[in-house]
Amino acid sequence: MWLTASALLRRIAGAVPIWAWALAAALGWGALQRHAATTAGNRAVKAEREISTLRLEAAQAAKDALTRLAVDQQKAINEARNSAELERAGADAVADALRRLRARAAGRTCPAPAAAAGSTAAADTGDLPADVLSRIGEAAGEIAALADARGRAGRACERIAGEPVTK
Repeated sequence: MWLTASALLRRIAGAVPIWAWALAAALGWGALQRHAATTAGNRAVKAEREISTLRLEAAQAAKDALTRLAVDQQKAINEARNSAELERAGADAVADALRRLRARAAGRTCPAPAAAAGSTAAADTGDLPADVLSRIGEAAGEIAALADARGRAGRACERIAGEPVTK
């Protein structure tokens, strides 16, 4: 039986012209190539979708990170502003205490013995403790204000950066 089928196939192969076999082979090759191109195109579309999804996720993550950073910075700014208001209130209290202390010092000045005799140079020294106290108070206030401002700036920087700046 096998011999018969083989002989039958040889007869059919001999009856079909060679150009028909070439055409069938070319059509088969074309179909194979079309299938490969379609599969590659589908893979490319899938890859493009995945890349697009990854880009969107990365953009969303970056946006979220920037939003968190902006919120953290705003919190640090608000805390620094509140701290500055508290420090200003403290500075005002210190300035008021200094004014009262100056007034007390000015009220307690006692004239030098030469001032009683009418010497103008000695009379000028009567306000010396109040003047010195005033200058010391002003200098201390300036130093305290500078230290407060730098401290606020450092704390705000640490809050924004998320770690202590001093090491």
